[in-house]
Amino acid sequence: MVEILAPAGSMEHLRAAVFGGADGVYLGTKEFSARQNAENFTLEQLNEAVSFCHERAVNVYVAVNTVIKNSELSGIVELAKSLCKINVDGIIVQDLATAEIFRSISPQMPLHASTQMAIHNLEGAKALKSLGFSRVVLARELTFEEIKKITAECGIETEVFIHGAHCMSSSGMCYLSSFIGGRSGNRGRCAQPCRLDFKVGKEHNCLSLKDMCYEGYIDKLKEAGVSSLKIEGRMKRPEYAYISSKAFKKAVVHENNESEMRLLKNIFSRSGFTSGYISGKRGKEMFGYRKKEDVEAATLAIKEIGKIEETKKIPIFAKVEIKKDKPLKLSFYNGEFQASVFSDEIITEETKLPQAERIEASVKKSGGTPFEVVGCEITSELDTKSESVVFSISALNSLRRKGLDEFSLMFAQRARKQMQDYCLPVFKPKRRECVEIRIRLENAAQGEYVENYGGKIIIPLNEAQKLITRFDKSQIIIEVPFLVYPEDEEKTLEELKSLKDKGFLSVLCENVSFVKVLREMGFSIYGGAYMNVINPLSLSQYEKMGVSDMTLSVETNAGDFNCFGNDCRIGIISYGFLPLMQFRVCPVKAHLGCEKCGGKAEITDRLNNKFPILCKGKFVSMLNTVPLALSDKKMNVDFQTLYFTKESPKTVASVLKSFLLETEPDYPHTKGLYFRKVL
Repeated sequence: MVEILAPAGSMEHLRAAVFGGADGVYLGTKEFSARQNAENFTLEQLNEAVSFCHERAVNVYVAVNTVIKNSELSGIVELAKSLCKINVDGIIVQDLATAEIFRSISPQMPLHASTQMAIHNLEGAKALKSLGFSRVVLARELTFEEIKKITAECGIETEVFIHGAHCMSSSGMCYLSSFIGGRSGNRGRCAQPCRLDFKVGKEHNCLSLKDMCYEGYIDKLKEAGVSSLKIEGRMKRPEYAYISSKAFKKAVVHENNESEMRLLKNIFSRSGFTSGYISGKRGKEMFGYRKKEDVEAATLAIKEIGKIEETKKIPIFAKVEIKKDKPLKLSFYNGEFQASVFSDEIITEETKLPQAERIEASVKKSGGTPFEVVGCEITSELDTKSESVVFSISALNSLRRKGLDEFSLMFAQRARKQMQDYCLPVFKPKRRECVEIRIRLENAAQGEYVENYGGKIIIPLNEAQKLITRFDKSQIIIEVPFLVYPEDEEKTLEELKSLKDKGFLSVLCENVSFVKVLREMGFSIYGGAYMNVINPLSLSQYEKMGVSDMTLSVETNAGDFNCFGNDCRIGIISYGFLPLMQFRVCPVKAHLGCEKCGGKAEITDRLNNKFPILCKGKFVSMLNTVPLALSDKKMNVDFQTLYFTKESPKTVASVLKSFLLETEPDYPHTKGLYFRKVL
């Protein structure tokens, strides 16, 4: 049976989700969770939550799905030990350092790859399998056919979002909140600036998508072999967790859920729902924002739902055995477990017992437990018709409570995860001399005035061959697209293989997806900034995969550069209109149409700041309003990359010269996040 996986932002949310019929819940602790604004759980609360859920055969997965600073690694080690002791059912991670720590401390702990890892193709899922992951949470932007293909061929479990909020950007590739307000989505602190009024032309709210609703795809996803159907919403109300769990649980078992779906739409929507991604019908109808009518509908829905209580209980059976010169034996059982308890008193001929009807009535009282005693068998060698009571009902009630407690423990028992000793590797501070400047070009034409440049040049895959008339192949690093969806996966690999056969040596990957397969193809692998590496342990995991050169995340603080004692060369992006978001549904195309773009479209915020749009064919990048520029700064890295996107050839040459001469920028710019405290 496919799992309905519900969000739990607090214990109240968790109870609501379980009472609604969820098969699993996912939650976060007070730290290291991608929803830091939810109430979340202390370890004591989590222990209670796991006991509560396991008694009801519900799985508990803990999200530790943020990127981790070097100073936080020891905290992850302690958290890993605690979560293993509490015996949670799996860990959802984004950072490979977190995965390594959990895998080292408890090899039995299932690792789930967060949607923050942006796994959107088959090679990505297969790469995670090779890294020891047991499940991948697929990117929300996929179509059903893409989900089906990945699920059928990847060899690990897949988890798919079926309801809840859409990020406008591909998850894990959004830096808008960081650059606007210093609150990183990759650190669980997203301020959701995309929900503000961004405009394309005269069209408003062009970065706000409606919530998804894939109710009509439940059967297809089950047939495709998807293991878990996930509901987004750890920051929504408990009533949302309850009614969404109930609605989709009914959909899975083909029960009528019209009332629940009506309440779900009313309790939270942004002017309705969309299935644009899974259907492949990506367009204007996917966009929406929360209006006054939506808020008013939610208030009424909450009142209609009323008090949330446990209504469906687990059926079990009871058996009372009364034998002469033996203690009374009470057993609770189902098809899998049995727990038996015995009275302190020995039953004799003189023992007066309650009538059988009263014994049965007492035994069937399951109170606040998750069980319902649906049958009771009484066997007795004595007369139980006497009205006189010596073995009292209160004693029988006490025995029943003890028996149900024993059965609860047995029913909830999960195999304990074994733990191993683990010490974090030591990465000694390292001073690096930044003597290398690289340039990244959006197209070959931008290199017109830098023909004498002897350094490395990063160029998108589809432009690489255009450079070979002016530059040596050993200089060229082929940039693999940020996003390669399944329909283009085979073609992309064939093109890369062809370039390898023609003598190209190096590739840059912005995602884990192609690292393994391209290393096996014989390429030298360069890691891009959008792999989100901000700690040396994460970098060491990429080193093991064959990455020999890594551009650190644009969210890395400059004070942390010296903690990278790895052999791997490290660098930063030190110039560029940085890509802040990656879209699969283009807001310009959706609201204005491609014909009105001309490759110069912009998105405007409330302060009239203009964010350039860069069309990449199968996806779209939204760039920052001003370039990052550090031409007058010395950084403790091995190299720096000048990331050109929309600049003219003359601007490319001018900026490169300013970096070579280390002159201060004389144009509007930002120093980025390297010198700011990013939450």
